[in-house]
Amino acid sequence: MARPALDGGYGDLGPVWDWQRHRWVPAGNPQVVSPDGSAYVYTEADYNVGGAMPPDRLRIVSVSTGADRLLPTSGNNDYPIAWTKDGIYIVGLNFEASTSGLRVINPATGAEHLITASGSWIAISSGAAWGFEGFAYTNHNYPDLPQRFDRLDLATGKVTNWYLAPHPDNVHLAAVDLAGRPIVVVDEYHVFRLLGPSQVQPLFDSPVPLWDQTTPQVDPHGLWFTVAAAGAAADPFLFDKPSDVWLYSDSTGLRKVASTQRDIVSIEGPCR
Repeated sequence: MARPALDGGYGDLGPVWDWQRHRWVPAGNPQVVSPDGSAYVYTEADYNVGGAMPPDRLRIVSVSTGADRLLPTSGNNDYPIAWTKDGIYIVGLNFEASTSGLRVINPATGAEHLITASGSWIAISSGAAWGFEGFAYTNHNYPDLPQRFDRLDLATGKVTNWYLAPHPDNVHLAAVDLAGRPIVVVDEYHVFRLLGPSQVQPLFDSPVPLWDQTTPQVDPHGLWFTVAAAGAAADPFLFDKPSDVWLYSDSTGLRKVASTQRDIVSIEGPCR
């Protein structure tokens, strides 16, 4: 990794490629790099406090200098999901439960604006947050597996349901395409693009489960994702599993583009 060495606190969730600064940064999520690529934000937990869920704080790192500064927030367990020209969008982490609420914070002044105190929001695009409002779960023992997928208008705070999975299926966000439209996975295999409320465009069925921990990337080529190879996926005792890299595009469909003998955590990029 190029100098200076950068902090990020994300373990094996990072790094991601900062195209504008031409280097890897330990941001964990490409969306939390600043729009100009000059900085990124991460969450640092205060483990000295103890407890099941210690409080955390947001920190901003300059990519060019490595300078790391505290960004005070009003919450105890805030987590960044996106950094846009409007600021850093943060949600509240909860112990063994989905995230809650959505706020935007000015990275320079620390001024905060509450967008909503409820709902679980995952991504920001096209003037909206994507996630789910309320508690419509497939299984109440697993609150991170919702049956519904909603759009939160960032300007008005209005929530509109875009998809409701048939019982007992669940739905989770895979990615947002280059036009700002959500791509979702239903019941771990079926991948759809949502064009509007109840407007569903089937894309493909995955040959292996796409868990909500799978982190696809979208670029001009299409949707990239990596999963454990079909034979290895079923072996719970195989930790460093052979992996396949897949690419979906509207023009060519789904195809496997690479196979490795090592576990690939995620596709980093986008790819060029």
